Amino acid sequence: MKIIIRQSSQGALLCEWLIALALTGIMLSASFAWAGSWQRQQQAKHWTANWVIAMEQLRQLAQQDRQTWAVCASADGSRCQAVWQAKWLVFRDDNADGIRQRSERVQSLTPDIPKAWRMVWRSFRNEDWLTWSAQGDAVLSNGTLTICPPVIDEAALRQVIVSKSGRMRIRRPSQDSPAVLQAARDVCGWLS
Repeated sequence: MKIIIRQSSQGALLCEWLIALALTGIMLSASFAWAGSWQRQQQAKHWTANWVIAMEQLRQLAQQDRQTWAVCASADGSRCQAVWQAKWLVFRDDNADGIRQRSERVQSLTPDIPKAWRMVWRSFRNEDWLTWSAQGDAVLSNGTLTICPPVIDEAALRQVIVSKSGRMRIRRPSQDSPAVLQAARDVCGWLS
């Protein structure tokens, strides 16, 4: 009768621990990157929807007042600028010039532009503002608003297309054609 004694391994080898640690690190870094992208996507979705609601309210105000209203971003609160990173400037544009005169009424607008995000307005007439007429259309300033996240994240890119009739629709360039995605990347200043 032979007695076989097996030596059991009570611990793991150092190289096994290092491999397990490396794999854990890779999985954690991938999940953190995914979570950050998911969070930016949710912020973009939420903020874009709120902006469209605010524009719809401004459009209704223009129709009720029977006046033209303009909206743009402005660092100093008096002049419009093309890249929307600062505060909003919303005013009744009595002379339809896109420049706020002292006599023109100012309206507050929410939501604020999220910190580190920026928006770029491209109208088909190369104006820095969006105008809602008394009829509720945007015939003088239709265009595209591109919402750029603070880091390169194509999944978080959003665009709001404003038609001449004043209708707005939200587009996700990452789910559109490669040409649309590249155009949005170019607007945001992201290198390919």
